[in-house]
Amino acid sequence: MLLKLNNFGKFKNKSFEISDFITLFYGANESGKTTIFDSLMYLFSENKKSLGFSKTIKNRYGDEIDVESVPAIDDSIKLHPDSYNNLYAIRQSEIIFNMSDNKKDSKEWESEIKKKLFSSDIDIGKMISEIRAEYNGRAQSSIPYQINLMENKKNNIKEELNILYDKMSNESSKKEKIKELNDKLNFNANLMKNKIKEYDEIFKTFDLKKKAQLKNYKLDLLSLINNFYKKNNFLSENKILQNDYSNEIKSITNNIDELKNKESYLNGKIESLKKNIEERKSIDYNSIKIRIENAIKKIDEVVNKNKKVPKFVFILIVAFISILLSVYFKNAFWLVIILPSLPFLFIKENTNTKIIKDILDTLPELDINNDINDYNYLRDLLNKELAKIELIINSKDNEEIDKYLEELESVKKSCEEENSKLENLLNKLNAKNIEHYYSMKRDYDALYKETSELYNKLMQEAKKNSLKDINMLEADCNRIIKELESIGYDDFNEAEFRGLENQLKGLEKEIELIKENINKIEKEISYTSGELNNFDNIHNTIVNLESDLSKLDDETININKRKKALQLLEDILSNINQKNDNVFESLSNEAKVLYNHITGKNLHDDGITMSGFDKNKIMVLDKQNEKRNIEFLSSATRDAVYIAMRLSILTKIHKQGRLILLDDPFITFDNNRILEALKFIVEYSKDYNIPIVIFTKDVFIRDVLKEFEAVNIHELS
Repeated sequence: MLLKLNNFGKFKNKSFEISDFITLFYGANESGKTTIFDSLMYLFSENKKSLGFSKTIKNRYGDEIDVESVPAIDDSIKLHPDSYNNLYAIRQSEIIFNMSDNKKDSKEWESEIKKKLFSSDIDIGKMISEIRAEYNGRAQSSIPYQINLMENKKNNIKEELNILYDKMSNESSKKEKIKELNDKLNFNANLMKNKIKEYDEIFKTFDLKKKAQLKNYKLDLLSLINNFYKKNNFLSENKILQNDYSNEIKSITNNIDELKNKESYLNGKIESLKKNIEERKSIDYNSIKIRIENAIKKIDEVVNKNKKVPKFVFILIVAFISILLSVYFKNAFWLVIILPSLPFLFIKENTNTKIIKDILDTLPELDINNDINDYNYLRDLLNKELAKIELIINSKDNEEIDKYLEELESVKKSCEEENSKLENLLNKLNAKNIEHYYSMKRDYDALYKETSELYNKLMQEAKKNSLKDINMLEADCNRIIKELESIGYDDFNEAEFRGLENQLKGLEKEIELIKENINKIEKEISYTSGELNNFDNIHNTIVNLESDLSKLDDETININKRKKALQLLEDILSNINQKNDNVFESLSNEAKVLYNHITGKNLHDDGITMSGFDKNKIMVLDKQNEKRNIEFLSSATRDAVYIAMRLSILTKIHKQGRLILLDDPFITFDNNRILEALKFIVEYSKDYNIPIVIFTKDVFIRDVLKEFEAVNIHELS
C-alpha cells in the first residue's frame, strides 16, 4: 500500500510505501512519526463514527488536510476510531485496556468488538443475575416480594369481610342506639338553651357594669388630661424658670459682697486718716520733736562723759607712780603721794536711772517704760519715735483721703449697678427676692417633672388606643363619655363586676362542654345512620371484595408459573454463558502464548486468566505462582500482558487489509526483552498475515529489524 500525504502536517506531496509485512518509521522527536501515525488512524476510521476524532485531527493539522492511500481502503475494513485505537493502535503512553463488562457503561466501539467475539454484546451473566434477583430476590420487583404482598392484601380483604359480616348482623341494635342518642341530643339541646339564656341575662348586667367601668376610667383619664393642661399652661407661662439662673444670681451677689467689703475697708481707712489729722491738730509735734532731739543730745553727752578713766583706775595709776618713785629714790616717803587721791574715791556721781528718768519726764507724750537703764536702748527708742513724728509732720493725709474718697465713690457706684442688675433679673423672673426665686425654681422643677411623667402616661394611653396625641385622646374620652351619658358614675362596683365576670366564664365553659357533647352525639348519630343506610351497600361491597380475593388467588398462580419459567430461562442462559466463558478461556490461552513469545518467558497454562473485560477480572501468575491483578504488576509486565491480550483479540476479529500500528510500545522493555518481542512481532505478522507498522526513535530496534528481510524501513529527518 502506498500512503500519500498530499497536505498533512509537515508533509506536503510526500509518499511512503507500507509493506504487507513489517514497515518501520525511524526518527528522532519532531521528525513526523506521530503525524504519519495519525494519518493512518484517520484513513482506517469510519467517517460516520469519527466526527470527534476527525475534529481533533483537523484542530491539530488544519482544516485543509489531504491524505489518501493507493489502493484506497475499503469501507468494510474501517473501524470506529476508538475500536482501532484500543486494538490495532498501540502507543507507548496508551498500552491500556479500556473495555468493560458493564452493559450500561459499554461504548459503541466495545459493542462492535463484543459482537464479533460472542456473536452478541449482551451481558449474559448480568441477565442471569437479574433473573435470579427476580424469582429469588428481596427487591420490590421480585416474585417473593410480590407473592408476600398479595398474601398481605388477601389477609386484609379477609379481615374487612369479617367486619362487614358482623355489621350485617347488628342492624336492629343500631336502630335502638339511634333512638337513645336522639334522646340524649334533645336533653343537651334544652340544657344548652337554658344556659345560653342565663348567660345572656348575666351578660347584659355585665356589659352595663363594663360600660360604667369604661366611663369611670375615661372620666378619670379626662381629669388627668385637664390637670396636664393646667400644669402645662403654668409651665408655658413661666417658661423663663426652665433655665437655671442660680449661677448668675450667685455671681452678682458675690460681686455685691466683695464691693461692700471694699467699701467698709475704704471707710475705715478714711476714718483713720481723719483721726490722725485731728490728733495732729491737738498735739504740738514740733515741740515734741525738739525735746526728743535734746534728750538724744543729753544721752550722747552722758555716754561720752562716762567714757573717762574710772576712779579706781586713777587710784591705781597714782599708787603705781608712788611705788616707782619710792623704789627709784629708795625713799618710802613717796608713798604718801597716794593719800591726797583717796578722798576722790568717795565723791558721788549721778546714776543712769536718775538721768533716764529726768529725760523721760521731759517727754510725757511718749509711751516709754521708766524701768530702762540702758542709754543705747533708750536712744534707739527715741530715734524711732522721732522718725514717726517726722513722718506725721511731713505726711499728706488730705491727699490720701481724697484718693480713698474717689475710690469709695467708684465702689458705691459699682455696688449700685450690681444691685440694679440683681433687681432687674429678679423682676424678669417675677421674684421678690433671691429666696423667693429659689423657692419658685424648686416648685417649677418639681412641677415640670410631674408634668413630664403625666405626659408620658397619657401618651402611652393614646398609643394603646392607636391615637396620635393627647388632644385626640381627649376627644376620644369625650366621645365615649357622651356615648355612655345615660350610665351613672356610681353604677360601677369592682367586686360586683368581678363576680359577674367569673359567672360568665363558668357559663362559657359549661356551654362549651354541652356543645362538645352535642357534636359527639351528632357524629355518632350520623355514623350509625350511615351504617344503617349503608347496609344495602354492604352486600355489594362483600361481593366486590370476594371477587378481588379470587383475582389475587389467580395472580398468585400466574406468578408461580412465571417463577418456574424464569428458572428454566436461567438454565438456558447458563449454557450460553458457558460458551462465552469458553471464549474468554481461549483468549486467555492465546494471550499466554503471545506473552511468552513477547517476553521469552514460559508461563503455565493458567498463567493469564480472563473471566471478563474488567481489569479486576484479568489475573497473572507472578514468580511465586500467586495470581495477582494486572494493575499490581510492574509496568513492563503489565504492558506485555496488555499487548498480548490485544493481539489475542485481533487474531479472532481481524479483517484482511487492516494495519497494526505500534508507536514505541517496548519503551519499558530492556534490550533482551525488546529483541524477543521483535522476533515475535515478525513471526506474528507472518503467521496471521497481518501487516504491522512500527514507529520508534530507538536505534536498537532499527538495527535489529535491518537484519530481517522484507522489512521496509523509512528513516525520517
